[in-house]
Amino acid sequence: MSSEYSAKEIQTYFGEYTPPKLFLDFFNDQFVQKNISPGLGMYFQLETFHFVTPIDCITFAYADATDIHFAFLTDFGKNKDLSNAPIVCISPTDDPPIRVVAANLLDFFRVVLQAYEAENITRDLDSDQEYFEEYLDFYEITEEIFKNPISLKDKEEYIYRQITARQQMIEYLEKNYNISPMENISEYMESVVDARNETVNFTTADDLGVIFPDKDQEVINQLEYEEYGNENPEAIKSFLQKCNYNERLVFYRDVTYFYVIDKESSPEIQKVIADFLIKDGLKTEAELFLAK
Repeated sequence: MSSEYSAKEIQTYFGEYTPPKLFLDFFNDQFVQKNISPGLGMYFQLETFHFVTPIDCITFAYADATDIHFAFLTDFGKNKDLSNAPIVCISPTDDPPIRVVAANLLDFFRVVLQAYEAENITRDLDSDQEYFEEYLDFYEITEEIFKNPISLKDKEEYIYRQITARQQMIEYLEKNYNISPMENISEYMESVVDARNETVNFTTADDLGVIFPDKDQEVINQLEYEEYGNENPEAIKSFLQKCNYNERLVFYRDVTYFYVIDKESSPEIQKVIADFLIKDGLKTEAELFLAK
């Protein structure tokens, strides 16, 4: 495992969910650990600290030097094996801040390879060429220098390291994991969002929506956010007590989008919601939510 996390810590973090084998393989792989930051502009981190992160997201990585992070979407217990769980990008300063970017972890890494750096997948560009041009513009280099960066080695060592590490990652992942950059990533990410929209049973403010385990339960009760400010834990508790399971799932999805709920600003509300998550069989989600 990574020197930062033990096998026991990883197991505890994921709780009743099974992380993908590919994720664990990458944690064991010293080459990936060494080169994922300079090569893909991201790093593994098992921590969810931003209030806008959806309750049913298990964060596994961050983009370098940003609050942008990437997470497995559990869909409130539906995706016990996270190998095929959708990957969500949470970019707190963007509008919208939350989006599904890949159908699974394997596709996610293929998308990042083509986007050149993880942060770039938030750019909403139209073609692979535009992602390439964005990368060139950011580092202020030409296509010729990108293809032959040796001239940067002495005067722009950081940029040289980024370019060469990315190429090394591509070659290494292709050889050892049969993972290669995905073509037409803009079309792919659009198709993932379209597929998600067709799957959900109820649309929510964060655009992720909710998939109901019991499609016969109607959603009638929805929280009036203006009326029940997050300073009123008893109102939240009273509301959740009268909700059916599907209504609570909608609440769990929406509440972190509308409110700042964490240990510092609203611990009582946080505890009320966590208690209901546990009652609904969502212990891991409750524990990660309380850690914010």
